[in-house]
Amino acid sequence: MPTYLFGLLLYVYPEFYRPLNTEQATYIILRLSVVTLLLPAFSIIILKFTGYIGSIHLEERSERLMPYLFTCIYYGVLIYIFYQGMSFHPFLILMLSMGVLILTLTVFNFQIKVSAHSASIAGILGFLWGLKLNDPEIMMLYPVVTTIIAIGVVMSARLLLNAHKPIEIYLGAVLGYVICFCGAFFFL
Repeated sequence: MPTYLFGLLLYVYPEFYRPLNTEQATYIILRLSVVTLLLPAFSIIILKFTGYIGSIHLEERSERLMPYLFTCIYYGVLIYIFYQGMSFHPFLILMLSMGVLILTLTVFNFQIKVSAHSASIAGILGFLWGLKLNDPEIMMLYPVVTTIIAIGVVMSARLLLNAHKPIEIYLGAVLGYVICFCGAFFFL
């Protein structure tokens, strides 16, 4: 989610990155990719090889706790790095919102297997809509429409794969949208 969102913002709303230049923003997006995409994937592979989880698909709710905790740690470290280096740059606010979302999904996982895929893609829509409401001059029609289509595709795919029940997908989407919208709307 962060890699896609920050890459999209670099393209549709480059003012988000001020005072950084494009090269610095690209470097940050690459760091984001490593910490929010590669490290969690690597952690899941290690958990699979050590026998802690039965499948990299994390089909059982009980198998999701450790990967979620690792991801919370990775996001926490990244948030700390942004806090130390950027104070209250919009990056920090968006990463804090994503960190809250991951933590919320971790807590909900104790009771229900919430769809992190739905939460992530709906969170992107929440960010985009929150930014749009704060700055009506931003041209967000195509990114918002594309994201809404992506939400439909992702949620349908999760259902077709029998990875989740409808309530788990809807709950994930609502949590993702609300948390990320609030972060963007109230703090940016």
